[in-house]
Amino acid sequence: MPKKKIAFVIYSLGSGGAERVVTTLANGLTDFYNVYIFTVVEREAFYPVSDQVTVLSCFHELPPSKGIIQALRNNYATFRKLHGLIRQNHIDILVAFMTTVNILSVLAARKAGIPVLISERNHPVKQRIGRIWSLLRKLIYPKADLLVVQTAEIANCFLPYLAAERVRIIPNPIAPELTQWRDSHPIKDKEKIILNVGRLTAAKDQALLIRAFSRLADKEWELLIIGEGPLRNKLESLIKELDVEDRVRLPGRSQNMAETYCSARIFAFSSLYEGMPNALIEAMHFGLPCISTDCPSGPSDLIEHGSSGYLVPVGDLDSFTVFLERLANGHPETKPFGVNAMARVQKLESDPILNKWKDLIESLETGGV
Repeated sequence: MPKKKIAFVIYSLGSGGAERVVTTLANGLTDFYNVYIFTVVEREAFYPVSDQVTVLSCFHELPPSKGIIQALRNNYATFRKLHGLIRQNHIDILVAFMTTVNILSVLAARKAGIPVLISERNHPVKQRIGRIWSLLRKLIYPKADLLVVQTAEIANCFLPYLAAERVRIIPNPIAPELTQWRDSHPIKDKEKIILNVGRLTAAKDQALLIRAFSRLADKEWELLIIGEGPLRNKLESLIKELDVEDRVRLPGRSQNMAETYCSARIFAFSSLYEGMPNALIEAMHFGLPCISTDCPSGPSDLIEHGSSGYLVPVGDLDSFTVFLERLANGHPETKPFGVNAMARVQKLESDPILNKWKDLIESLETGGV
């Protein structure tokens, strides 16, 4: 019997967490399906994509919308291109990621007469997507066969307009190449590096982390923030203002995160909100003692305060500083954090998560949803 064809849909294959999940799932499902990834715009893939996965794009470039008329035109053009890719490639099941792409994918799949599974990757209450998209989400999401979210907190946000049996919770998988790298390399001496990974945006609140870092008594520590984004200039100004230019680095994106996780001693996460933070999962997977804001949602599902890391209130600079200092000083309580962190996220290694996705997709094939 020939393999069914499934297509993942996402805006691009950039460096974000959703993109990491899509490539991990697409690569892992090639033994069972003919797998495609449809992107809205063409970008070089940041994460490795298997040669067995076919990547197709709706547009080489899509100019930003200037006004509602152009927005309508762009989205209608995307819908038509997406529907065309579904028909031309005889796709059997569509799997979409992120809000606006989810909405357009549901419409395209319904027009093509195929099942569609959508996945929300951020906190729907905290994330600002505008009134029109918020309304469309409430109107269109119920037309999808299944919605996948990462935490129970996020699932509850959709229950007012989606039946509970059509909302499934599946956490993010750890990319297998990270596990393979970790398991095949000897443990090296750690440097006095506090690591943060995330886009330089207001939602990640790296300003709080920089301020807390500047208060540490031991000035031999370095802070390394991996990522890029619109707040780079503001963060650089803050670093200069706090006179920590020689100890805080903003090197941009990195494609060698495994080695970076291995070289750091502490992982620090300061977000205002999340969906399920890939970077925190990965840091715990590499045995890093972690400190995170107890933001909605994700960190409290991962860290057990005082056992596998520290959770502090969102935006609380004093608390963040106190617990970061405790980690930096090697307080006896923190000694088992790394081992406990690895154990906490072991269930998120790729195979168990991949099997959950495979079961959901098979349920769409058989009409068992």
